[in-house]
Amino acid sequence: MQMKLELKDEEVFRGLRGLELAAGSPPFKQLGQALVDSTKERFFDQQDPDGHPWAALSPATLQRKKVNADKILVEHQNLFNSITWEADATSVQVGTNMVYANALQDGNMGEGQSSRIRGAQNQRAHRFVRFRSANAGQGGTPARPFIGLSKADGQEILRIVTAHLQKGLGL
Repeated sequence: MQMKLELKDEEVFRGLRGLELAAGSPPFKQLGQALVDSTKERFFDQQDPDGHPWAALSPATLQRKKVNADKILVEHQNLFNSITWEADATSVQVGTNMVYANALQDGNMGEGQSSRIRGAQNQRAHRFVRFRSANAGQGGTPARPFIGLSKADGQEILRIVTAHLQKGLGL
């Protein structure tokens, strides 16, 4: 999710800048941690941001799993443990660096072709499988969204921002 606000009214801009200075640094770190906590809670609840249960594991997957056999997306907890946030002065991002996360988030789908991609930060080539869309009945993995904003997340964001502004204004 990305939000962009562009101000052209200089008086409004000065007022908001004064509010920012009064409030101190933006609350992006607090927002990032709250969203990571919410995202990780989905692994316990086994549901997407809208509260819908994740698709059940296939019989073949259940048979293969050695640990956490009854849980989805947590066999070794690598994905769960990789959920993190990054904040700077103007934004916050929540996500994971696991290369397979996109396929789990959006559903993948069946066999794909091998490809190469270069990491933006380390410029190291990674081998991965590029997935094509297919129906889950054709051997693909159904989407199990774990990243996203729930209604409760929206309320928590509003609560954090409101408290931050109130503190900055001395209320």
